[in-house]
Amino acid sequence: MVAEIEAALPGLTVKELLRLKRAFLRHLRQRNNGIIYDDTYGVVTEPELIASAEEAFQAYDKAESEAAKNR
Repeated sequence: MVAEIEAALPGLTVKELLRLKRAFLRHLRQRNNGIIYDDTYGVVTEPELIASAEEAFQAYDKAESEAAKNR
């Protein structure tokens, strides 16, 4: 079903995409499953937050490693 929805997206107008976005966010909010942050622009889920933190820590570790090589 998700593949069918994704396949239909390029044919939608901007107005239809915005309507779909509102519906999607409404359903996420109703389920309230793992939502960490919710505002008028969207939601951030627990898995998204974890992935974002992991990316930040990897970038920090890389920068620290490179700085240690230059000492």
